[in-house]
Amino acid sequence: MRMQFRSALVAATIALAGCTAPAGPAFVEPVTPPRSSPVTFPGLLPSAANRGANRYIFQIHGIHTLDRQQWAYSLFTPILHSGYQQNAGMWKDAPLSQGQYISGQGLTCKDNPQCYFDHFGQYRRDVFTNTGTGDTVTVYSYFWRDDLWQITGPYLKNDIDANTIYGFGDRSWFNALIKVQLMDEGLSDAAGYLSSIGPLEREGVETVLCAMLAEAIGSDPGKPGKGCLQALGPKIDTLDSKQVEFNFLSHSLGSRMLYDVISVEDSDTKAQLTDERLRARIFLAGHARTQFMAANQLPLLAVSGVSVSPDNPASQPRSKGPRFSLIELRRRFQSNNWGKLSVVSFQDPDDILGFKASDATLGDTPKDVDIIDILHRNTPQILFSIAWPTDAHDNELFQQNSLEMILCGAKADSSGYLTPGTCLPSR
Repeated sequence: MRMQFRSALVAATIALAGCTAPAGPAFVEPVTPPRSSPVTFPGLLPSAANRGANRYIFQIHGIHTLDRQQWAYSLFTPILHSGYQQNAGMWKDAPLSQGQYISGQGLTCKDNPQCYFDHFGQYRRDVFTNTGTGDTVTVYSYFWRDDLWQITGPYLKNDIDANTIYGFGDRSWFNALIKVQLMDEGLSDAAGYLSSIGPLEREGVETVLCAMLAEAIGSDPGKPGKGCLQALGPKIDTLDSKQVEFNFLSHSLGSRMLYDVISVEDSDTKAQLTDERLRARIFLAGHARTQFMAANQLPLLAVSGVSVSPDNPASQPRSKGPRFSLIELRRRFQSNNWGKLSVVSFQDPDDILGFKASDATLGDTPKDVDIIDILHRNTPQILFSIAWPTDAHDNELFQQNSLEMILCGAKADSSGYLTPGTCLPSR
């Protein structure tokens, strides 16, 4: 019924006036001071100017992501269409270092009546090979929403039902639809992450990052869960930056999760990590080439990372921009062997839950890091007054222009207009 109402509204509006602002194109947001050189960045896939490395991609989803298979293949399918063959992986649990019980008044965790979790989330490993060039890309995908929803779902079920079965009475269909999709099934994920459940989600992320890093350095991943990155640190040999590279594709809330794990501080205690404990994280940051964010809430959630102290603030050691920990790690541990890191953030101007990523950075960025904010429409704007909110948020992989930039990179002209690059042909 919701889809019928939505289709009727869009069809009627288009019939009256048509689209006043179609989806796309993409522009680079201006910065102060202006950049000294044209904006350019590589994509997730090899190009003529960017190939030869042992290439890994880590992807993590965001809010309101209901189907793990559909989400994963939103990246897999365009890779396959780019001339790659897939050695498909299987979903498996992301183990925790120690099993945990979740308790709450009346909480039964759906089909898990004891609310016991020895894992949190699922992940898979997929290998893609270009049939013409032989280039290989390994993708690690982490999906956390199903396990979170075992806990948050029971609290929200009644409200979802009340706002799904509606007529023309006390609930307007438009507000009810937005309530379900953006609040009940959207921001509730962020509320869950900022609660005591957050450490379990971060532990799942760390497990998958350890699996990816261990493969890259040719090591056994060891015991999964919290602390596995620290344990991998001593196993890291000195590798030339051209031998391995990491690329990240994070959606919405997933950007915050990723940065909290690859951080200069312990996400639970907020204690600064020693250089030795940071060794694996430094390696990930130093060998990172791209970080694509398809929508993010970093400025909105940044206040959760500030500290409150009765002491003189000047006496408290603080890092700059902890939410951009890939950048902070590069700032603290400079190396001439590291290549450039491009942090590319997409924002639809009508996305209620999207923000300009650079607004969360209140410190200078290292010279080998470029933060690029891109303004890109994911859905048409009607009559200069409305764009469908759920289509505006985190829809970059379903728009051809932004998809091509994520896969193959892009370059901006003097006006800031971005043109997608070219990936290696399959033949």
